[in-house]
Amino acid sequence: MASLQRDPSDNIHVKFRFSGKQYKRSLKTKHQRKAEAAASHIAENIRPVNTGRMELPDDVDIPTFFDVRCQARSKVDRQENNRSG
Repeated sequence: MASLQRDPSDNIHVKFRFSGKQYKRSLKTKHQRKAEAAASHIAENIRPVNTGRMELPDDVDIPTFFDVRCQARSKVDRQENNRSG
């Protein structure tokens, strides 16, 4: 399961545990619904690894592997910020 946390500048971070270690990553958004969708996506991606249906590649960055949408999401957020600001 993944949980959400806001930093002092109101950006939302996701925290999750995998293989006994805690990970935290900025979702680069202040929008609660986008953050909840990202946390759900990460939790869904962890499930097949935990059940043995998928293996992690060697030397993989764990948060990036489970949050494969991070680059696309950042681009969408930048476009939205440019429109509103």
